[in-house]
Amino acid sequence: ELLAENERLREENARLSLKGALYDELHATVVRLEMLLLRTPEDGAPILAHVIASPAGSPYDSFVIDVGLSDGVSVGDQVIYDETIVLGSVTLATEHASRVALLSSPGTMIEASIGTNASVVTVEGRGGGMFVMKLPKDAVVSAHDAIVPRGDTKALGFVAQTESNDSDAFQTVYAVMPINLFETREVLVLRGDDTIHE
Repeated sequence: ELLAENERLREENARLSLKGALYDELHATVVRLEMLLLRTPEDGAPILAHVIASPAGSPYDSFVIDVGLSDGVSVGDQVIYDETIVLGSVTLATEHASRVALLSSPGTMIEASIGTNASVVTVEGRGGGMFVMKLPKDAVVSAHDAIVPRGDTKALGFVAQTESNDSDAFQTVYAVMPINLFETREVLVLRGDDTIHE
């Protein structure tokens, strides 16, 4: 009888654990749906937006997102990913949609710091989430160093590789955004924040 009771308790414990895991998953889904449906974040909170056209389906190196003037979005609002990566800013806002120009747009120039010594450099967008910059050859830069726009705390990208040759006093540093822009489905809009402009 004790063995049978132990087996019954084990089965009951397994069922309760499964129910707990399912509840946690369901609760997370409900919270996510509430954010998507209500779209009324607290003052100062980012607005969750769906990407309805990625760089593959919109003008080069821009997003179209499904929030606009009716959601409190304005031209100049900063657009970020996961609260740690700055992507760009809103350049056009209609009633229910907005266009976002990415910082990696070709020709975009951004002042940023890089590396442990926080060297200030001019970063140039190269398209497709890629950047390039020139640093003195003796500047210490390592792969995966963050590149942070001046006046911001979020990174725009990370060092991918460096190139130099003996006849040049500078090294070329290439950087990339740490996300796949063509598969990004959701971003956050910071209303009224200081934004990096082209």
